Amino acid sequence: MVKILVKPESLMALSSQLQRTAGDVRALESRLSNVLASLDWEVRHKAGIDSKWHSARSSARTVAQRLEDMARYLNTKARAFQDTDRQGVGGMDKIIGAYVTAVREWIMSPYGRINSYPQRIIDDLLRLGLLGALVAVPTATVFALPALIPAIVNSIKPLLPISPSIKPLEKPSQKPPQKPPVQPPQKPPEKPPVKPPVSVETGKPGAMKASDKLVSFIANYESFSATPYRGADSQNRTIGYGHVIKPGENYERLTEEQARELLKKDIEHFVDKVNALTKDISLTQQQFDALVDFAYNCGEGALARSTLLKDIKGGVATDEKLKADFEAWCKCNGKTLLGLWRRRIDEWEMWKSGDYARNYYKR
Repeated sequence: MVKILVKPESLMALSSQLQRTAGDVRALESRLSNVLASLDWEVRHKAGIDSKWHSARSSARTVAQRLEDMARYLNTKARAFQDTDRQGVGGMDKIIGAYVTAVREWIMSPYGRINSYPQRIIDDLLRLGLLGALVAVPTATVFALPALIPAIVNSIKPLLPISPSIKPLEKPSQKPPQKPPVQPPQKPPEKPPVKPPVSVETGKPGAMKASDKLVSFIANYESFSATPYRGADSQNRTIGYGHVIKPGENYERLTEEQARELLKKDIEHFVDKVNALTKDISLTQQQFDALVDFAYNCGEGALARSTLLKDIKGGVATDEKLKADFEAWCKCNGKTLLGLWRRRIDEWEMWKSGDYARNYYKR
């Protein structure tokens, strides 16, 4: 028989060591946070440090918390063992009495040949077997008893005389297992109908439109240019509020009023595209506006093939994942541009909280 000796002092020492280790982990996380804060933002962004550090910091805090929880648990158990040892035989007798009741109920059914003897005789024999097994290791009671019950039962069986009026139980006949009844195939649950989009002007179901706040947001970001200029891709000529001059168009100078009307026409094209891409889901006005600005700045093709649109349609992505989907589109000709990153963050805040301000303009 294997006996386990549990010393409360050892548990307390291990508890203290786990507590110190948790403190070391928290101190290391704090020092690394200070080092990261001292780095320039663009260095961290280009190296992709921020997202990795957030994940590592979360893991470090979780490890520290679990170490502290384990330390408190071990300390509580050690004190409980000390209390049990101080109670001596009186406290142990209560524990043994409880297990005697449990063991007696356990053996009465499978060992039918002893159920005709007085309960007192069975209790005395069980108590004798339990005391013999536990007297040397009182602090291991809770851990050792479940594994010792079968051995104790087998050890007291020879001490019980067989009653002449009761025959040993015969092994039950083995019946072939019955096959479970075949269940008819169930129909998959029907998906709830998707609510159609709501028009911002009429409040009735129908195709959504861009809000006036979105027009102002785009105009603010694109900035006004009365004459044509080359865009960030150095391939297209642009005028007004980011209007790409198409073949056959002849715009050499625009007023701000003309540029704003041209901007509204440009936005209508992307409104139609976003309505087509999101026809099977329901969006709020701020969410719809955020996707229209994304398509206006990156192109409807980029939105159609983006992980952002896929995650939105999936309906299970977290806020952190959707924010990362927006931030993934901040490159031009293979280079990360700070202006594009700022616009993606502002689009995310428009999507999340309806904030149409350029909060990252000066960052």
